[in-house]
Amino acid sequence: LQFILPGITPDSFLFKVTCVQASMYALSLLVGADGGVPTLCSLYSLGASWAPAVAHGAVYRLVTPILLHASMSHLFFNGLFQLRMGHMEARFGNTQIGFLYFGSGIIGNLVGAACAPGSVCVGASTSGFGLIGSFCAELAISWHLMWPHARQTSTMWLATMGISLALFTIMTPAVDSWGHLGGFLGGWLMTMAMARVPPSAQPRWFVRMQQLSVVALVCILAGTCTQVFALGPKEPIDICPVTIVEGLKNTGEHLGEL
Repeated sequence: LQFILPGITPDSFLFKVTCVQASMYALSLLVGADGGVPTLCSLYSLGASWAPAVAHGAVYRLVTPILLHASMSHLFFNGLFQLRMGHMEARFGNTQIGFLYFGSGIIGNLVGAACAPGSVCVGASTSGFGLIGSFCAELAISWHLMWPHARQTSTMWLATMGISLALFTIMTPAVDSWGHLGGFLGGWLMTMAMARVPPSAQPRWFVRMQQLSVVALVCILAGTCTQVFALGPKEPIDICPVTIVEGLKNTGEHLGEL
């Protein structure tokens, strides 16, 4: 198991969040399903990202989409991808990887809401791309200290992840490309901004890059928040009449008829 999912244990943050996502997927099917996948209204009632609703104060919709998925294959690919990042959690620790995971996911959802306000979005891909961005930042910072074999191994792993993401993108319709880009930038910039590297181990460009990363983070957050909350569309707020309670009630009535 450690060969397939390196660094993952039952106490790992990434394992626990994957279990929560699987539970939320089951709940979304109970609230409303069509053809074996959650309906749009089911996902919306559970907290899918929708820019007009966020603009009216439903800021939780920048977090909850990370826990929701549109299909079993969507959940499987995202879950497998993030569980393959266990080596990063072993390096950073549960708290920091959790901060990076949700932080980059929120930034990705903000960018998605700002650039594609007409899309209803769910999925942990924003956070997954954030972990990739964080890994790339770590690789860039330590590249000059790595042995050739370590460089080759890291490059091969990154290439494998890139191919996997490309295949996932091809196989999945209506991919939130803006959210993916925002998540990647969020992971890269947050890691650069928070990195603590001894002066003797710093690459020459590190201090300037760290300063630029802080400025870029502030600009992205300010720009996307301005677009979503001030300039973006404010209507419609509720795109579905179904609530969680009504969905579960209807499911219970349907099961009672079987």
